[in-house]
Amino acid sequence: MTAPFRRIAAELRQQILDGTLAPGDLVPSEAELAARYGTSRETARKAMTELKREGYVQSAQGARSRVRRPTPTLMQSTGAVWRQRRAGGTANFNAQMAVLGQKAEQRLLFVEIVAATPEVGERLQIPDGANVILRRVLMLVDGAPIQRSDGYYPASLFADTPIARNERVAGGVAAYIEDAMGRRIVRFVERVAARLPRPDECLDLQIDPGVPVARLLRTAFDESATPVELLDTVAVGDRHVYEYEIDVPPPGM
Repeated sequence: MTAPFRRIAAELRQQILDGTLAPGDLVPSEAELAARYGTSRETARKAMTELKREGYVQSAQGARSRVRRPTPTLMQSTGAVWRQRRAGGTANFNAQMAVLGQKAEQRLLFVEIVAATPEVGERLQIPDGANVILRRVLMLVDGAPIQRSDGYYPASLFADTPIARNERVAGGVAAYIEDAMGRRIVRFVERVAARLPRPDECLDLQIDPGVPVARLLRTAFDESATPVELLDTVAVGDRHVYEYEIDVPPPGM
């Protein structure tokens, strides 16, 4: 026999999926659910907890729960598109959102010097514990946070540049690396994994602990095959769809 809280959760989930409850709508309170289904508030609370874990509803501190079913944002990755947008003087993220008719915003949260973790050191090809510049940026679309990106840069290369300052870099970091430093970016290596968010990510991205995130590690290399940037991006899972275009060389190459 289905537990009462699962039956309540199933009916609310179906109402969300069929549009009876639309994104942004208030979900019935625990007291209303208890009265509607002739059950206890504790049972209603367990139903709401299940829906929050699944990412269907979300609530702020002290506020009523609302339906959460955002439209995924398409993120396209090709070297040619990156280069085209870079030439146009627009950040890749902002340009992609503009194509989709969405308003993008990037907020610089902080810049500081930190010791490279083993993972960061491996990807930037520097010793563990070496100084790196960490630039944390929050990306928003139409006012809602959808990504948080930690950019890591070897201090040995960038310590005396604007990249190390706690301020926005005119034209963007990639533009400075290429135009001011003469290091043309020629290759990216990207790894994608899915997991549940950490508490600090939940806070910045305004999501509940049960909403999965995608973690993207992207390393940029210059013409000398030197890693010049590592982006560690955490993206809200149900807000993104990733599309990659891969050019395949002819046989024998």
